[in-house]
Amino acid sequence: MVAPDGKGLARQGWEAQAGPWGAFADAVRSATAKLREALAATPALAAQPLPAPQQMQRRIAILTAHLEASRAIAAAIDPLYAALAEPQRRTADELLGAHPLGMRMRGF
Repeated sequence: MVAPDGKGLARQGWEAQAGPWGAFADAVRSATAKLREALAATPALAAQPLPAPQQMQRRIAILTAHLEASRAIAAAIDPLYAALAEPQRRTADELLGAHPLGMRMRGF
């Protein structure tokens, strides 16, 4: 079995991490679904710009959804990070430091 780090952790190491990885993956999937729902519920960008108050409300709704998603993922990352081997922690530090959770703000 190949572990998420792509380096084929020893079976014992992977088994110790399986629970935290599963919880983290579930949190990411759930947060992503909720974020998609929130984005779908906000007014789409039209050919004509929205009035300023509606633009601000759209931004607030999107930022709130991002904050909630980040909090849900952060709650799952703590136990995962504790279970990671040191090389995996360094990789996690690099990936999250470069672009937190891959979340980008587009289209608002």
